[in-house]
Amino acid sequence: AVNDPFIELHYAAYMLKYDST
Repeated sequence: AVNDPFIELHYAAYMLKYDST
């Protein structure tokens, strides 16, 4: 996978959104 800032942002958002512990 490419280390693009946009991808990292999406990943961060995904993690944050799915971090309902």
